[in-house]
Formats: sequence, structure tokens, C-alpha cells
Amino acid sequence: SLKADAMYSLADAYFDVNIDSSIYYYTSCIELTRKANYDILRYKALQDLSYYYVNNSDYVKAKEGYSECLEIALNKNDSLLITASHSNLGNLYIQIELNDKAIYHFKEAGKYVDIKKYPGEAGKLYGRIGNFYLYQNYYNEAEQYFKKAITLFNISKNVRGIIIATQNLGVVEKRRKNYDMAISYYNQALNSYKSINY
Repeated sequence: SLKADAMYSLADAYFDVNIDSSIYYYTSCIELTRKANYDILRYKALQDLSYYYVNNSDYVKAKEGYSECLEIALNKNDSLLITASHSNLGNLYIQIELNDKAIYHFKEAGKYVDIKKYPGEAGKLYGRIGNFYLYQNYYNEAEQYFKKAITLFNISKNVRGIIIATQNLGVVEKRRKNYDMAISYYNQALNSYKSINY
């Protein structure tokens, strides 16, 4: 387990510097955690690696990783991990336009999310559901979920989450051709990014 921890730390350290090394260490960590029954670290490594695969359009590997995360979460009966796993799978299915599967996983996540205990995780879920409706051109529903996400991100003090949801409200208004409102949201997001030097 100590070696697995070290592998995970190396993978994390290399993520923005040398992605090949990062993938190698994530994979090594996952193999070690399977042998040591170190499920929580395996979950974290699989989730991080799958996130990379989604961003690089390797959806098959991402689905395998997120599905294993869901299996771990269900075995642990951990509502936070179950919520995150379903939410990640929903987000993945948005990317590949399998909308029925995306909304199924978001609804499953909604069954497990504990808003009072984990407002930040609930905010992420609502943001992803907002994205789903935005891609479907259901702007009223998208706006509703992005605003819910902002409320929850305020509670959890997740500044990046607030900024991203605000940007997405700008996209909603741009699609509605409410350009002044869109620019207002984009400026809010821009000023917030400046305030955290991002």
C-alpha cells in the first residue's frame, strides 16, 4: 500500500509535465491496489486516469475506468463515490452523444447525492446535467441547473465551479441571442478568473 501511495503521488506530479510517465504510474498504482485490496486509492487512480482519457477522446478506456470506479463504489456502499461514478459516466456519455445513457447515469447519481453533506459534489452533478440540457438545446432547463450549481458551489466555496457555471450561463444566453446578457456573464467569469490569477 505504501508503494501504491508513492506511485499515485508520482502519477499526480507528472500529470501536467509528462503524461506518459503519469499514465505509467497511474497504471502501476492500479495494479498494486488490486493486489493489496486498497480500493479507495484504486478508485482515485482510475478516476484521474479516466478523466485524462475522456479529455483525449479515448472513450473506451475511459468507460472501462469509470465502470470499475462504479463497481468499487457500489461494493463499498459509499454514496459520495456512487454519485461521482454515475456523474462521471453521464459526462462521458454526453461526449459520445449517447444521451439516453447519459441521463440514466445522471438520474442514478441524483438518487445518491447528499446535498447537505456534499454540496460541492451536488454542484458538479447539477453542472453536468446543465451541460446535458445545453447540448440538447433545452435552454430553460440548462439555465435552471447551472443556477442550482452556482448556489451549491457558493456553499462549498468552490470558486472554479462558480466560474465554469457562470461561463455556461453565458453560453445559454449566447444561444438565445441575448448577447448583452451573455457578455455580462462572460465578464463575470473573466473577472473571477483574474481574481484567482488563473
